[in-house]
Amino acid sequence: EVICEKPITTDAAKGQLILDAERKTGRNIVVTFNYRFTAFATRIKQLIRESGIGRLHSVHLEWHLDRQHGADYFRRWHSLQRHSGGLLVHKSTHHFDLVNWLLDDEPEQVHAFGGLKVYGRANAPFFGTNCRTCPHAARCEFYRDFSADEFIRDSFFGCEAEDHYLRDRCVYSDQIDIVDTASVQVRYKKQTVLSYSLNAYSPYEGYHLFLTGENGRIEAEDFHGLVGPFKGEQRYGLRYYNKAEEVISIQLAPQTGSHGGGDDRMMKMLFGGLTEDPWGHLAGSRSGLMSALIGIAANESIRTGAPQTIASLVEFA
Repeated sequence: EVICEKPITTDAAKGQLILDAERKTGRNIVVTFNYRFTAFATRIKQLIRESGIGRLHSVHLEWHLDRQHGADYFRRWHSLQRHSGGLLVHKSTHHFDLVNWLLDDEPEQVHAFGGLKVYGRANAPFFGTNCRTCPHAARCEFYRDFSADEFIRDSFFGCEAEDHYLRDRCVYSDQIDIVDTASVQVRYKKQTVLSYSLNAYSPYEGYHLFLTGENGRIEAEDFHGLVGPFKGEQRYGLRYYNKAEEVISIQLAPQTGSHGGGDDRMMKMLFGGLTEDPWGHLAGSRSGLMSALIGIAANESIRTGAPQTIASLVEFA
């Protein structure tokens, strides 16, 4: 068995190679979507099953990266499409997998729009090579001094003479070729539609999720982050609206542990002997690819302006 981090791949061609290798060897791939394992996401899944919301027709998901976490992707290798696949693959694979898992469905067609609205050379009020050497440090909102971070000093700054990699590269670099703003539309096989938005410069971090079914609606939000009004906090909100015009608020306590406690639960299932998986938390290669392929298709749709079908990207058995 092979355990793989997300995203399982950054382009469709490699995805096909992974599937072919899995078929040829008869071995299995597990993709580590830790967000599935969080108590909050699991409670949403449970509510979908038990609330009587009925068949889900539409999903809206807004994901916000704050101006510290979001900006950091544009300092690093993630800002180069050829390395990361962009945020729509590297970051959003978590978000798309969450929706796929909650719906118990697979994407069929993707149409997307996006661009660079805050980062990148076109938006630069001034420009430097990297934060440590920048003459504009005192007036740059995105300036970061990593000198006190021992790990970054030793692992990155101390290796620049060998690998030439700048961990604190300017967020206005002319090398950046990914989007910081995106809107993605997805149609699923069961005809549910998803509208998804991502921005990497929000004043707070977290998401809003709305699921509307034939008999009701679920609204969820998860706010946290490094800066902004929810700095150092973990706020959950979960409500169910039924046809009787009632609002049922569900209280959830903040979870301890990294990634909302999802990492610990995932590790127990992978290595701790926990074998029961009633909620389908473990993801295989197909699930891993389905989430990545939404992002891959979205990138291609942004590039061409045309909708993309998942079936045209990879051949599943």
